[in-house]
Amino acid sequence: MDLKPRPHLTSPKGRKRVSIRRWLTLIFGGTLLFSGFEGFSQNTEVLKLETELKSARSDTQKLRLYTELNWLYLFENKIKAKEFAQKQINLASEKGFKKELAQGYNDMGLVANVESDFVAALAWHRKALAIRREIKDLYGQASSLSKIGVCHTELGQLDSALVVQYEALGIFEKLGNESAQSQTLGNLCALAERLKDYKRLEIFARQAFAISEKTKIKNDQLQALSYLAVLEELKGNVQGALDIYLKNADEYEALGDTLNWMACLGNVGFEYHLLKQEEKSRNAYERAYQLAEIIQDHADIVRLGTNLADQELQTGHPQKALALLERAESVGRAKGIREYFPQLFRVWGDYFIETGQKAKAKESFLKAAQFQDSLFNSDLGDKYSQLQTIYETDKREKEKSLLAKDNALKAGQLQLQRTGIWLGLGLILMIAIVLLMAYQRKILNQKRAEEVFRHKEQEQRAKAVLEAEERERGRIARELHDGVGQQLSVAKMNLSILVPVGEDQSLVLDNVKSLVEDATKELRSMSHTLLSNALLRSGLAGAVREFVQKIQGPIRVNLEITGLEQRLEQTTELVLFRVVQELMGNIIKHSAASDVYIQLFVEDGKLFLLLEDNGKGFDVSQQNDDAGVGLCNIRSRIDYLQGRFEINSQPGKGTSIVVEVPALFG
Repeated sequence: MDLKPRPHLTSPKGRKRVSIRRWLTLIFGGTLLFSGFEGFSQNTEVLKLETELKSARSDTQKLRLYTELNWLYLFENKIKAKEFAQKQINLASEKGFKKELAQGYNDMGLVANVESDFVAALAWHRKALAIRREIKDLYGQASSLSKIGVCHTELGQLDSALVVQYEALGIFEKLGNESAQSQTLGNLCALAERLKDYKRLEIFARQAFAISEKTKIKNDQLQALSYLAVLEELKGNVQGALDIYLKNADEYEALGDTLNWMACLGNVGFEYHLLKQEEKSRNAYERAYQLAEIIQDHADIVRLGTNLADQELQTGHPQKALALLERAESVGRAKGIREYFPQLFRVWGDYFIETGQKAKAKESFLKAAQFQDSLFNSDLGDKYSQLQTIYETDKREKEKSLLAKDNALKAGQLQLQRTGIWLGLGLILMIAIVLLMAYQRKILNQKRAEEVFRHKEQEQRAKAVLEAEERERGRIARELHDGVGQQLSVAKMNLSILVPVGEDQSLVLDNVKSLVEDATKELRSMSHTLLSNALLRSGLAGAVREFVQKIQGPIRVNLEITGLEQRLEQTTELVLFRVVQELMGNIIKHSAASDVYIQLFVEDGKLFLLLEDNGKGFDVSQQNDDAGVGLCNIRSRIDYLQGRFEINSQPGKGTSIVVEVPALFG
């Protein structure tokens, strides 16, 4: 996971981007079919097939026609498409035609896919897969696996989606079907993007594009280009990504591929948003949303409606946002589409804040966090890596299998001749290795024990230093507040009693009063900095928010905090709060920045603090003494928490800082 801040991590109000692309790979019989349609220009073909059906005599001919009519009606008249799929199921079941029965289940699943009823679609495709496994139809199995993977992805079951998509890819490679490989790689691109595994996303996208260039299949090329656009955006080339999406949108419109045209328009809206061209962004989202409503794509009604509601809020149209949010939530709950609920409830929270309903806003943000936690499996990244390793290893092993068999036969014959000699040598060597390993293990255990002892000693010393430092801060803060602060207050009261004689004395007395008042304020600020009551009262999240509010002014601070509903362990909170104070102090003193972005979040059992400013930057190897001492201080505190501190900066290019520590909750 790349923790360095990228342009897409922060947007207005600090929201993370919601995934705005969805690819539905529909593999139909022995041919890859795509989700486009041309305003039902197939009317002539439909009439021809229906006429042929009326005169059809054989059952196999009828079953073939049912399948073809299901496809032609799929995007225009779902009721008719479902009717032909059901006829195929009934006839195939009656005649005992297993392959055609599996195709009927497949076709019924396609209708559910288009209706965004992914639970039903999953059930139909599983029934098709079971029959195809039984009759050993390899291509049919891969076809069903690919569509099952799409259903799992749409339902947020990413671990299950990974397993079946890798299995489908392996079968397509075995069969040598390049177009199917390209489509399945596209599905893996979608999963890699959701897992933020951008290295594998690039590998899959470039593989898919290379295959599509070879096969010259337009839809495959457009799909691969869309994921290459994602990579351009991640590299900061937003205009380059926008150009790809605009071109793809025109291509899909010309092809009559409404589903992918809609998806591209959603991407166009997001890229315009990154470029601060909000009017164009809003227009693209509106057009995409209209298409989603026309074809009744429920998942995209939820997703695009949420994005468009966010745009309406940002442009001052809360009533329009309300209607979109109500529609999105209603459709999502009715159809069981929960994947986009984290973003939906975050936008609900923004709407309630905008309309002054703070209690409802808090409730919405809590729901967003709960849905986010329920959708994300912390073991998913490891499972993903394991599957990729298994897939790559299996592929290499197959390529070497024939050569390995020949080599094994020759090696076996030679080994029989030398067995006696090697057995004796092997036994002697084994005894020597065992003795050596026992000795090395003893030495290693002694070193480990010494290292553990030193580590504990260092940890105790560091803890004692931190506690002593905080006690001294508290003592100084109390003495400043109760001692010098009270004296200044009394001095101010006495000065107020004095009656000046003459205009000059009046001016002098006013100046003295002003100086005493400024000193009192400065003293109170120092006292609060040394001893943070907000940290004791409301924890790290509350203390950081209060601190950021106090320093807002010449420098704008954008703050995002997620996953800190619980209090952290006291030492962790204290160290992180001091680190934020120190870093912001350095930024204010040295960076000449106008904007600072701060993200504080918990992920995979770790707490991350990310800061990025647009200041003048500096050469990390040649920082000034004040900043150097402060950064060394921060490193020592983070080392005590067994964390990681990373700073990236160049003159004239701002500064980004990443802090990572274990998330220990109190």
